[in-house]
Amino acid sequence: MTIITFGYDYRRGISLKELGFRRDTLKDALLLNTAVSLLFVISILVPFKAGYLRASAPPEWELFFVYYLFISGPSQEFLFRCNLFALMRRGNLRGPFVQIMLSAVTFSFLHIIYNDPLILLVTFMAGLIWGWIYYRCPNFWGVALSHSIVGAIAIKVGLI
Repeated sequence: MTIITFGYDYRRGISLKELGFRRDTLKDALLLNTAVSLLFVISILVPFKAGYLRASAPPEWELFFVYYLFISGPSQEFLFRCNLFALMRRGNLRGPFVQIMLSAVTFSFLHIIYNDPLILLVTFMAGLIWGWIYYRCPNFWGVALSHSIVGAIAIKVGLI
């Protein structure tokens, strides 16, 4: 889906800069996402260490975390942040509330497959935060890195 969407964006003339592949926001995006990632990781590890999360069931596929870190997490950020924000700006939906809320709702809805209200709530909240960061500092690399690391830890400890 990511490749098809990227091709669609290219055919529509959406630039790499519009999609968040840029240098001018990289430093600020990495700083904000690093701080948020640390907060997310702490808020995952504290309940895990206290025994409040279900027992971890690591994926059976040996290369799952490589796939998640380099394909799944970045693909989700491209689709639900970079692409969606570019399309909303092109469609004159420029207000931060609308862009961030739409991004968070669609991102959370992707996780409905887990059939777990807690996961929907957590992904909605994460979507709001990553959406806000992306709105302030539109940069693919910051949100993709943050999502990949936080998501991999959440999967490893059994939150997802």
